[in-house]
Order: sequence, then structure tokens, then C-alpha cells
Amino acid sequence: MQRGGHSAELFVLLLVGASGPYGSHARIPAVEAVEIAGHSLIQYSAHHSIRQSFSARDPEAAAPATLDFEPFSLDNFLADSFDASDLSRRGQLQILEASDSVSVAGPLDESSGGVLCRTLLHPAVHDEHFISFAAQSLGLDLANKLDEAFQQKCKNAYTADAWENLQYGYTGNWTDNSVIELDNTIFGAMGQWLNEERQKNQSKAPTWNDFRNGDTSDDSGMTGLLRHIAKEPPTTSLTRILDFGCGDGVEVSKISRGLGLAQENTLCLDITDYVAKEARSNVTFLLAPGKVPDYGNALKDHLDSKQLRGTVSAAFSSVTFHHITEPEMRTAALTFVRESLTADGFFLLAEWDNIGTPIDYTIYFDLAHFLPQLFFVQPAPTTAKLGALDTCYLSVQGWKDMMGANGLPFSAARSRLPFRGKDNSTIWLDPPAAAGKTSGRNFLAVFGK
Repeated sequence: MQRGGHSAELFVLLLVGASGPYGSHARIPAVEAVEIAGHSLIQYSAHHSIRQSFSARDPEAAAPATLDFEPFSLDNFLADSFDASDLSRRGQLQILEASDSVSVAGPLDESSGGVLCRTLLHPAVHDEHFISFAAQSLGLDLANKLDEAFQQKCKNAYTADAWENLQYGYTGNWTDNSVIELDNTIFGAMGQWLNEERQKNQSKAPTWNDFRNGDTSDDSGMTGLLRHIAKEPPTTSLTRILDFGCGDGVEVSKISRGLGLAQENTLCLDITDYVAKEARSNVTFLLAPGKVPDYGNALKDHLDSKQLRGTVSAAFSSVTFHHITEPEMRTAALTFVRESLTADGFFLLAEWDNIGTPIDYTIYFDLAHFLPQLFFVQPAPTTAKLGALDTCYLSVQGWKDMMGANGLPFSAARSRLPFRGKDNSTIWLDPPAAAGKTSGRNFLAVFGK
């Protein structure tokens, strides 16, 4: 699933299963996998019927010893980004050409604002989300060194009083806060620091593709997860699947093979054809151009001309819908999902929860789209143009309300899923509880028809 636009890579930290999601659907076609257990939510194995566990009311009830697919890790982050090779089509998401030198602006006072330091160092973001994502991407040692250098550059950029009151007036939304040139300078300086560190250690940056798609095996943990959900009443026979925002199609291709499905029953939909060569023969690609009215017209045409109505048993999407901000397009997308489902089919949504407290997470979630450029590109960019993206992040309840208003009622039983805690114990969490415990406020929710 692609991140942006569509392509939201269904899980990498959460669930997404395809390759990359984005904007308007995925306005940033190409990257975005949800990763919850490992890489790309995906490290699951078989499926086991554990329906009795869902009946427990304790939000952290222990799973039975017979659980035979690996639970999602609470430590992992549902990544949403863009593909480095697709910079020319990324709209507002721009990383400028690298420059040879980077200088940090002199001390700023309390009125200077900015968002980079204030967001990534905010107590609600730093440890739980930023450092966790950096450690998963770079390794804990390099992530800690990067953080130390970042904090020092931020401290040097503000006066002593401003540093002491760094979070004064910060709310986390773009209405109250804005980017200043210092943000771009420090972001670029961190790219330069990473380049120097890697040169000194003769190391290479991990690739976004490796992080996004996880291991290179033919198996996907998503297969076991879908089978598990399908066994929860009303039971569903998995005969056709749809990855809404499929990106490169690698993940949905793996899922399809695991379920034994033919190419015509493996649907991969996005606003840009970004399907990888190795997945092309395993998926049926559906194009939905990312603009009104072409988007809705294309989706309706797919339903009619390809006779898709009532044929999809399981649809899934990861960090794609926060990029679909145009009301007409969002309605068209959810109408397409609803009408494509069989009577007992389900829609699995992997998204970020913007609970709105203690801060609005909008700015952090937007900045999280830029971080993969820093972590996975070599050389890392040393100049940047940060800013608000065309996104809309809802709370878990907000997502549930939106789905319900479009004929996709929330399934509480099917949405109660197992997670692996830091002590390797297995706990069962509903979407709000999962969002509160996962890195990146990731959650998975299941909707019926």
C-alpha cells in the first residue's frame, strides 16, 4: 500500500500489506507499509481460531497458549512515506537538492517558534514515537547518537530562556504553529551528520524497500491475520482480496500466494501504477487517478466493467485514508470498498490515531513522512523544505464514525487483536488501547458491510 495518495503499504507496523500508501489517496505514491510486528506487519505465520479470547472484557487479557501466529509488536511503527525515486511527483512533499554545507541559525527567542525541535523533542512524541521509529530504522546505537546530535543542534539554536520554554505555545497543529527556516536548516544538518557518521564507519543506509517489505521470504504474516479475522463470526471465505493503496504490490502478492488465490482474485488499487516487476504477474492492478472527478468515475467503472460488486471477501488499507482529504474522493473510496465486499466480507483499516491530547499529533504525523528520506537515503539530504501536507488525521473514534457514516459498521469482536508486549507476553487490545500503546499510535480496526 502506498503511503500517500493510496499506496499505503498496508502495514508495516501495523498492518498494511502492500507497499505504500498516500495522499489523496496516496498523494505520495510509493511507500508506506505498516509494520507492526517486525517489518510490514507482517511477520505472522499461521492462523488459529481463538474466538474465545475475544470475549474477554479485560483490555489486556492474556492470549491462550495455543495462539499460533505471531502477535503484532507494540514497539513497531506503522511507517508512511514516499519513494526516493519518485521525488518529482510528490506535490508538497519536497526534499531539495543537497548542498555542500549547512549552518545553524543563531539563537532564537521564545517568539521564534518553529516545529522540528518542538515536535520531535516534545514529551508526548520523543521517546514513544520519534526515537522508537529512529531505532527501528537505524539501529538503537546510531539512533541514540543521532538524537544526541539533534538535541545539541536544537539547544544551540535557541536562547537559554527559549530553550527552557521550548514547548510554550506549542499545540501540534498547523493553525497555531508553522515552519521557520531553522527547521529546514536543522533537518539538513542532521542529514549531513548522518553522512559523516556513515562515512566514518564505512556503513550504508538501510533501504526503504527493505524496511517497508521486511524479509524477502514468500510468506506474509498478514495471511494468518486475515484468516484469523475471517474465522470470527460472521465467518468469511477468503476468495478475493483487495489492497486499497497497494503501492508496489509486493505485500498483497505474498498474501495472495499464501491464500492460494489467482491473479484475477488479487486486486491492487492505487492512484499511480507503481507495481513492482516481481509482483506484476500476481496481481490485477486497478488505477484510480488522484483527482476529482476522475477518481470517483474510475472506481465506479471498476465496479461495473469488471463486475467487482459483491465479490471481495477481504479488503485492507494501511495509512492511506489520512491522505484522502477531498470529501468527494473519500466518499467515492468508501463507496467502492463497501460495494465491492461480499455480504460477509470485511475491511481492515490500519491507521494512525490523532487522539488530540496531550497535543494534536498532526505536525508529528506530517513530519514522519519526511523522516524516511533522512533514514533511508544515501547520501541523506542536507537541505529540506518541510511543511504541512495535504492530510487529515482522525482519532480512532473519528475513523469509526466516518466508516459507519459510509455504510461500513465497526466490528468490535473482529477488531480485538493480539499484540506482543515488551516482555514478549501477548495481550489483547481493541483499537483505542492499541493506539495508546504502539509506537506511532497505530491501530487496526475491522469493519463489515
